[in-house]
Amino acid sequence: MREKKGCGLSIKGDNKINKVKALPPTLKESKRYLVYKMINENSFNFKDVKSAIDDSCLRFLGELNYSKAGIMHLEKFNNNIGILRISSKYVNEVKTALALINNIQGKKVILDCVGVSGTLKKARLKFVKMEEN
Repeated sequence: MREKKGCGLSIKGDNKINKVKALPPTLKESKRYLVYKMINENSFNFKDVKSAIDDSCLRFLGELNYSKAGIMHLEKFNNNIGILRISSKYVNEVKTALALINNIQGKKVILDCVGVSGTLKKARLKFVKMEEN
């Protein structure tokens, strides 16, 4: 009985195909949405800000914790406001890494954490709309 695995299927010796089951919600990592605001005199494109955030988080957290934090840039920032999706266990560490950013491409900048929410909809309603007004 040989077992082959790949692509989410398990093929056993007698040619029966079994699907690999997905994780139940209780075993999935919970995530948080962190809204940040960039305070500066110059304008930056999204690519520069994204690379600065990734570099700072990688330096502060290290490779292992950076991958465990699961940092994902959700959308391009409008009016210098952006949203990150991170693991709930690494919220404070990512906030600290954002606070350590003081320049992007040699220009002074401050990244301020506006707030953290459990859902993307609430993060947009509470923090992004509040900062636009």
